[in-house]
Parts: sequence; structure tokens; C-alpha cells
Amino acid sequence: MMSYAAAGVGIGGHSVNAQYDTAQSNGQLHPLSEAIAGDLLFWGSGPGSFYHVGISLGGGMMIAAPTFGDVVKIQVVWGSPWGEVARPGQ
Repeated sequence: MMSYAAAGVGIGGHSVNAQYDTAQSNGQLHPLSEAIAGDLLFWGSGPGSFYHVGISLGGGMMIAAPTFGDVVKIQVVWGSPWGEVARPGQ
């Protein structure tokens, strides 16, 4: 959220569900298969149930805080992200 705010782009509230809802309202959702660097990746069982978000770097990598209270890191995209990504500022 702070990375996009620094670039002048609002992505919704602090919660991952608010960020997904904002992207949906703004028509910024795309299939996961079309993800590009800068897209938001979501984890959870669907809208309203997301528990984690990361920023895609492409090439199977992302920026995210691994766990609550940990520092933000570049890491491999793990598990199975939700089937849609958000492209803020589009």
C-alpha cells in the first residue's frame, strides 16, 4: 500500500480484502495468467477471504512481508495465488 501511495496511486484500505474490492470496483482485475510486474497477487479462498497480498516482480518472484511483523522481502511466489491479479493505476 505504501509503495503505491509513494507513486501517487491509491489501492484501497490497509486490508488485503479492501485492496481487492477497490481493484474490482475500478475494473483493474486481470487473470493470474496475465500477471505482469507491479500487479497485486492475492492469497485466500476468494473475495472477502483473502489473507495475504504481494507485488509481482515477474519471473515467479514477488515483494511481500512473509509474516506479520517481518520485513518486506523479495521472494518466490509461493503456493497458489488467487486466479486474479489487480493492476492498480491502470
